[in-house]
Amino acid sequence: MRPGRNPFRGKKARCGDMIPFPINPLFMQPKYIIIISNMQHRIPVLLIFTLIYVFLFSGCPPPEKNEQGGEITIFKYKVVVQGQTAPDLNEIPLYKELEKRTGIRLHFLHPKNDKFEEELDALIESGNIPDLIYIPNENAYKTLLPRYIDSGLVIPLDPLLPHYFPSYNKILSDHPEWEKAIRSSTGKVYMAPFLVGHPSLRVWFGPIVRKDWLNEFGLAEPETIDEWYEMLKAFKSKTPYPLTMAGINKGYKSFVKGNVFIGAYNLCWDFYLDRGKVKFGQYEKNYKDFLLTLKKWYNEQLIDPDFFYNDNSVVDVKISRNEAGVFLGAAGSDLGELLDLKKYENPGFDLTGVKYPVVNKGEKPFTGQMERVFLGRGYCITSGAKNPKLCAQWLDYGYSGEGHILYNFGIEGVSFARVDGEPVYTDLVTHNPEGLTMTQVLSLYTRVTYNSAIVQDEHYLKQFYTWPQCVDAKTKWSFTDAEKHMLPELSLSGSDEKALASIMAAINPYVEKMFISFITGQVSMDHFNDYRTYLENLDMRQAIQIQQDALDRLNS
Repeated sequence: MRPGRNPFRGKKARCGDMIPFPINPLFMQPKYIIIISNMQHRIPVLLIFTLIYVFLFSGCPPPEKNEQGGEITIFKYKVVVQGQTAPDLNEIPLYKELEKRTGIRLHFLHPKNDKFEEELDALIESGNIPDLIYIPNENAYKTLLPRYIDSGLVIPLDPLLPHYFPSYNKILSDHPEWEKAIRSSTGKVYMAPFLVGHPSLRVWFGPIVRKDWLNEFGLAEPETIDEWYEMLKAFKSKTPYPLTMAGINKGYKSFVKGNVFIGAYNLCWDFYLDRGKVKFGQYEKNYKDFLLTLKKWYNEQLIDPDFFYNDNSVVDVKISRNEAGVFLGAAGSDLGELLDLKKYENPGFDLTGVKYPVVNKGEKPFTGQMERVFLGRGYCITSGAKNPKLCAQWLDYGYSGEGHILYNFGIEGVSFARVDGEPVYTDLVTHNPEGLTMTQVLSLYTRVTYNSAIVQDEHYLKQFYTWPQCVDAKTKWSFTDAEKHMLPELSLSGSDEKALASIMAAINPYVEKMFISFITGQVSMDHFNDYRTYLENLDMRQAIQIQQDALDRLNS
């Protein structure tokens, strides 16, 4: 499919042809697509839908008719943009434009953010099987998708790829390493994912420091843990708690993201790869050294005492009030947009990204933040889909030339214009007349910073970084060995997934509880070996072996 061509314009389909959306006048009426965000339980009725699916794809289908009939709905959570929940997706310009192009009206229903599974379960139990399920993150990919596959809720996309996913199919053919990551343990494709399409997009997060405070104290940017300690002690004269961050599972501004401090001790939080072996950072012996460092900083009140419980929004408030001089965040939506907001209030205000810390001067950081190409996010078609082919074509549009531009840059003449053939964001995005940040505007006109079935475009990032400090930060944060220690996206069998989920359901809360207890002194560090023994009693070694076996299968 050549770039710019609208795949929804076409003539009447024949058997085996890719069927464009308006295949006959009946299809010119607005239709709907169901996209659902999270499900957990197996439903017996799914067997019926699976049999229907097998029947439909067992031979050449009859000529297409208006099979959709009733309403097809999109069930998807609202994203949170800089502490504010985004508008109803029914109202944003992106999806209104998509309706115009496809002739399909999209109707979104938004569950409460903490009620995905409950609300979806209720929908399923009522007999309203969705057309598409959206898998929103890596955790859901690992814990939910295997259940959906085992129960027959989601169908393999392989039969649809040649004719109904032509653009996506070409991407898989052109990038066999991407395809390898996307395919399940059974070798099948179940997801139309969000893909980080260029190496420059994979690093965007790290430690951020008040540059004007460094200058005031005559300090160089810190590189070692000892230099961090000296900086935090100096900053304490400016604010009671110089370093703030979010807690475990409290948002991306967490110390867990990017392994900012634990990486100095040649560890990663959770599972990681070390010379071909799977390890779990909080089980390793040198995890104790990391705990001792944070405990020292905590005892000397160099860290926000609430950091265990802070979420992103709390961190944002503390930073905006100058209650912290050091935090963790993104180059564009945090560092850059904070400069936008604060520079005009205080011309002397300045921020800089600093390198991931190490123990010894001159070492290359063991790890840091780096995204995989495939993040475990994307859409799956269910066995209850009324028209799987139509769903496939709708999803494939995001991978087409025309869809790629829409999802990454928005509407030409509104959110972007062509300059020397390249899409360039307009002032609506970069200097919004209503005072919206660039991140907020992009959430209305694109999915480039969020989730959909697309390949993220690197040209967005070049325009998103409006301050040289952002580019400089990204360069510093990229200087790590993160890629060597990242586990690839592993696909587990249903039985292994259940076993791992059961083990980690006990290990994760215990690790989090003991982290807080060790740092705050509720439990003496003298009990660290007892902590490791208890992890072994919770089948820590079995959890590691399950991951190791999956890695070995992937590499075989």
